[in-house]
Amino acid sequence: MTSSSVLARVRLVMANVHEFPCEPGYRLHHGERVADIAASICETEGIANEPLILRLGAIMHDIGKNACPKGVSHAANGAKIVETHFADLLAPEEMSGICEIISHHCDRPKSKWFDSRVKAIAVKPHILAVQDADVLDHFGPSGIWLSLHWAAAKNSSPEETARYWFDSPQSNDWRAESRQSLNFESSRVTLEKHIMMMDAFYKTWMKQ
Repeated sequence: MTSSSVLARVRLVMANVHEFPCEPGYRLHHGERVADIAASICETEGIANEPLILRLGAIMHDIGKNACPKGVSHAANGAKIVETHFADLLAPEEMSGICEIISHHCDRPKSKWFDSRVKAIAVKPHILAVQDADVLDHFGPSGIWLSLHWAAAKNSSPEETARYWFDSPQSNDWRAESRQSLNFESSRVTLEKHIMMMDAFYKTWMKQ
């Protein structure tokens, strides 16, 4: 494949999609950050991978999320979209590798939502890295960015928003599930740093 041509089409397909309340192209921006984080996890943990397939799979992991048909997994929908829109640019083994990442990016073995009796699969290490990267990108600076978008959408005051993300039952449950679902120790260390960063921001906001 020609990476520039694939990336150009990825941006064509994803860049202008508007997913309220986030900015147009949020899923593309999120995917690009996840790709960088996943590559870093693979390097830290010594995980073998094909760099371009890892990057493209990570960037497009949520390509099927917007306007996903009811009752259909957005991971399965995303793999179908890639098979439809990128068949002319990808060799069969490249398509298989990218779609495998997309198809299994939600199959987190440590998540409370993962049913090993139904999903008796062995998720490959580089896909586990994408899973962790997906979680980590919802915390730290990008987590604050997301909370500000949700605040604007809900017409919440700064203090209401800070208190919700700092210490609400929903936020605490989300943090607990995120901690539980991570696959690698380096990811857990990063998550705690990101949570501390967010909490420092929200504590400052609540004091204003």
